[in-house]
Amino acid sequence: MAPSGPSFAVQIADDWRRERAARQRRRGLDPHDFERLRDAGLTRLTVPVAAGGEWVSVESSVRPLCEALRLLSAGDPSPTLVSAMHPAVLSFWLANEAPGCDEWEHQRAAVCATVAAGAQWGTVTSEPGSGGDVTRSRATATPTEDLQDLDVPGRRYLITGDKHFGSGTGVCTFMLTTAIPDGGMDLSPALDGGTLDGAMLMVDMSGGVDPNAPTIVVTKPAANSE
Repeated sequence: MAPSGPSFAVQIADDWRRERAARQRRRGLDPHDFERLRDAGLTRLTVPVAAGGEWVSVESSVRPLCEALRLLSAGDPSPTLVSAMHPAVLSFWLANEAPGCDEWEHQRAAVCATVAAGAQWGTVTSEPGSGGDVTRSRATATPTEDLQDLDVPGRRYLITGDKHFGSGTGVCTFMLTTAIPDGGMDLSPALDGGTLDGAMLMVDMSGGVDPNAPTIVVTKPAANSE
């Protein structure tokens, strides 16, 4: 028998389905949809058990999460797509425990704490002319020491470049993006090697969209960090 999925997803999808005509006329995301999903428990599926959520491991936790998203997509695929980007972004931390690497584990715990507190995560990596290939990013990241009052620890950068197709713009607290650190960097070997150090960056959107001075945090410390 196929899994029935979390009961909240069934109810919300049914409600969305009844509202389909009005929803198809929308031209933007409704924050109330995401508040309802959060209150119902969707984001708790991506919070580790130790932090008060329901995430245990990729092996045991991905299936119920995907089943919830499958059910929700039948009601309204737009908020469901944004909701699917949330765990996709968090997977960098959820699926990569690194005992002994204090810098990484500190950041990992802080990221999970933002989700437990209600943060929504998304992504805005695509650039005009890139065809969606993150290795073709032309945006640049300049180190700064001025941005320290954030919930998530990590090296700080200011990013300059053009991005589009931001999944969750307007409802996300943080968004993952890509950029080349000053001095240049070939991303292909890093991606092939399974690490995105110095390439994947996090934008703090909690103060609203500020394209002139976004806040950036490198998501993963270098393998040889002390």
